[in-house]
Amino acid sequence: MADLCEGGNEPPGSLKPRVATQGSVRRIDIIVIKNNSAYILDPTIRFETHADQPHEVDSEKKRIYEPTIPFYKDKYSLSHIDMIGLMVGARGTIPSFFANKCKNLGLTHSTVKEIAISALKGSVHILRDHLYGSDNGNFNRSAFYTDHSKPSSFTSFSKRGLTPTWEAYLQQININTKLENLNDQHVNAVRDYETIRTRCLSELQVSRDEATGSVKQLRQHLRHRGFKTWCAYPQKGKGVVLFEEVPAANSWIIKHEGLSSSEWREILKMIAMVAPHVLGSCPQGEVLRIKRHIIRSMIADALRSKNLDDHEEVHCIADGGSNRRIDIIAIKRNKKTAEIIYPTIIFEISATQPSEVNEEKKKIYEHTIQYLSAKYNIKKITVTGLFFGARGTIPKAFVKWREKYKLTRDLQDAIVTSIIKFSVAIFRQYLYGVHSI
Repeated sequence: MADLCEGGNEPPGSLKPRVATQGSVRRIDIIVIKNNSAYILDPTIRFETHADQPHEVDSEKKRIYEPTIPFYKDKYSLSHIDMIGLMVGARGTIPSFFANKCKNLGLTHSTVKEIAISALKGSVHILRDHLYGSDNGNFNRSAFYTDHSKPSSFTSFSKRGLTPTWEAYLQQININTKLENLNDQHVNAVRDYETIRTRCLSELQVSRDEATGSVKQLRQHLRHRGFKTWCAYPQKGKGVVLFEEVPAANSWIIKHEGLSSSEWREILKMIAMVAPHVLGSCPQGEVLRIKRHIIRSMIADALRSKNLDDHEEVHCIADGGSNRRIDIIAIKRNKKTAEIIYPTIIFEISATQPSEVNEEKKKIYEHTIQYLSAKYNIKKITVTGLFFGARGTIPKAFVKWREKYKLTRDLQDAIVTSIIKFSVAIFRQYLYGVHSI
């Protein structure tokens, strides 16, 4: 039987220095002792880049830890010690070098398989933590939707959208009510209506006072409660409140119009969990973030259809002499008025973002009004900053602006679909280095 010592598992207070020949301190992962000989093992997980990596890792570890061999020979009264650096691939690969060394040490195939699976799980946790925020080594999807042990907002995808766990209990309440109203003597004899209703309400965590209306009203109450819970999360709830402003803009969740099945699934995952930097500031998605401003042309085309003199990407000079480039200027020639329009797509973080974006654009572009008034012979120019959420949210401010120009809801739906498609492309570019746009 071999003795096994793991340096990483010793209590901090009991750690003894491992002194190398030059006097420096080292800490080894594992030393396996059998009779008068031993192995120093240093398992290492690395991202796989080339075939010689396992041997390079072994050589690297030998250079670091072979100077400690005299110390361990003296400490454990050993005659021989071998140093082995063992590499496992971050994507679950097991090199033949690793497998052969494990075989020599008497480790079974099932142990090697468990090591590969453990490395894969660790890599998945790292990926999730990087994409979605804190993972803590135990990713729990339901934690993003509810404060219970099981998700109360939604649990699975279906053709109609997201399937809530509470629906089964609501249907049971509905059936129970209808059977009770039927007042059939045979059904009454075998069914305890009150017990069933009490149990369902208990599972839904709803009081009697909250369940006085119809099942439809109860469903709305649960939706509202689940949404408020989602909004309350300090990280994953940022900006979610904007989905409530224009519910009609969320119709894609049910209809999937303009989205492939994979795009629909990806955006649902992003809405609930993706970290803001992926869609907002990561350099890897910069080109796609610029391209998604195709919505500028969509808005400009819609304004032209209303017989407005419309110009895009107009160069102008601010009052201080600095150069500016405005996205859109829409001119009503008969009234000699115009509006500078600047659509902006930003990751949603708060309910005040639409007004903040509008004020920001006013501060920047109101200084160009004098120049543009002279250029186009216009008496009055206003500036409007239009905010759009990177997860497809539409604020009330945009709806009011759209209605002012009598633009149809089709434009709104087209903008939402376009933003979602580009956000999915940015997400895929971030993850896989490729996209479909």
